[in-house]
Amino acid sequence: MNDTVDEAIALKLAEAPNAEGALSAAQREMIEHPEDHLEALKYLSRVRWVAHWPMQKLLSRSIARVRFEQAFAGYDDDTKDLVRGHLNKLATRVLCTVPSMPQWRMSNNEWRWILRNRLGMPQPSAQGIPDPCPLCRAPLRQGYHNRSCRVGGGPVAVHNSLRDMVHKCCANAGVQCRTEVPGLLINAGDRPADIFAIMPEGDTAFDVVVTDNRMASSNDATKQERRRKTRVMAKLADRRKRNKAVNGRRLEDVLRDHNIKFVPLAFEIGSAESGAWSKTLKKLSEIAHARRGHDKDYFRSLWTTEIAMCLAKRGAQEALRNAHLCMADANAVLNIDEGAFGDAGVEIPLLVGGAGGG
Repeated sequence: MNDTVDEAIALKLAEAPNAEGALSAAQREMIEHPEDHLEALKYLSRVRWVAHWPMQKLLSRSIARVRFEQAFAGYDDDTKDLVRGHLNKLATRVLCTVPSMPQWRMSNNEWRWILRNRLGMPQPSAQGIPDPCPLCRAPLRQGYHNRSCRVGGGPVAVHNSLRDMVHKCCANAGVQCRTEVPGLLINAGDRPADIFAIMPEGDTAFDVVVTDNRMASSNDATKQERRRKTRVMAKLADRRKRNKAVNGRRLEDVLRDHNIKFVPLAFEIGSAESGAWSKTLKKLSEIAHARRGHDKDYFRSLWTTEIAMCLAKRGAQEALRNAHLCMADANAVLNIDEGAFGDAGVEIPLLVGGAGGG
């Protein structure tokens, strides 16, 4: 019911100020900035004919927002990146998931890594590793770098796990789909579809991308924006994928010419997503209900949990593995021989007869 109230408020705020029955300037100000009107809200909450629960919700949000802003202002820049990166539903879902399925269960080390990362605490797995990283010479950042080190292969492994999870979700909804389909682009070696799905509205190429919401190489403007808003890095990754040049044209436009809809599914290491996954999951839940009889709400809840746990658990596993790799030989230089992950940065798909794609 709270979500319904939020939607109703959003609709009222979207109305033109001069429209009949529109909110007054004072009403609009109170809704948009309730923290500035705590005294008025306190008295309104005592009026019997005012529905109590939405007013209490406004009061709670106002107080929480003021406290958060006061605390957030005192953080250093790296901590602001960390905190803002975890302000999303997928990151929260990990903390409240009952480990009732094997893929939702974690080892003590995995769970410890996730919690200490969320709290901004040094990782025990990184103790003894020389700083900077022996593999790529980047700062360890209390062990966080072990999760995002590209030379160590962790981001690729998490990407592949997410790709497979999205593929399973599509299949569970009754959608025909394949991974790493070749030949979608003429005279180009790229495979823009991590998952190629035959959706009701037409062929769709889903491209999974995982980006670092604490990326040190971002420009100053981007860093400032991601400390004020959530999902900034995921949206940037989404735009980069759409605008990728293929034979001098945007990838999205090239695929559209082939009657293929291009949908990047961008996720951050902190678990925020660009918004494309939420919309895709809603569509898949409707298809699952029509084709398989699945309950739409349960379907969305299940696959939200699957994606959240995949990001968190697989990410922790790769961070620990990379830490062990660095610890084994702090002076080692990792040589990737285009083996298990292939030259496209993804695993070679298994085809009938055991032949690898590529």
